Amino acid sequence: PASVIIRKPTINKTKKPVRMNVSEVRMTPEVKSSQYMKYLCSLHIESYPVFYCVETRNTNQSSTQQEKAFVFIIKDEKDKLLAVYENTLESRSSYLFYIKRAGFIEAIRKIHDYFASDIINKRENMASKAVVFPKNKIYVYYRVVHNTLYQWKRDIDYYMSVLRRYTLY
Repeated sequence: PASVIIRKPTINKTKKPVRMNVSEVRMTPEVKSSQYMKYLCSLHIESYPVFYCVETRNTNQSSTQQEKAFVFIIKDEKDKLLAVYENTLESRSSYLFYIKRAGFIEAIRKIHDYFASDIINKRENMASKAVVFPKNKIYVYYRVVHNTLYQWKRDIDYYMSVLRRYTLY
């Protein structure tokens, strides 16, 4: 009898976020199987690239795993953008960032660098608002939990609606 070899999908760690168009992202297996990802693809502003990122998951138990993630730009409001960092694992919360439109690539890179870093328990740090990003690039961030698809969509829509009123400092 032939032996069966099961391999984990390979994830290439990237030193910087990789630009993709939304059509390419829609064709990835993770996006095809996720209602969250499909919704973000539908909101993504096509004049911006989607950014493929690799998240390094480190825990206190010294285990390290690589996970796929994307950054979508879902709202453009004069001098600021709303970017969503979404891991392909549905058990992970979404993170929304109000970022400066001018030089937004650098803000995306800062987000990528944080999630790709070897920092332990980085998502817990984000959830407790213990992470400080450069204020001249990333004004504020919010966590949106994947409780139900309906509530998650409502939360995303809410943050899109209030971006206009958010005052830069």
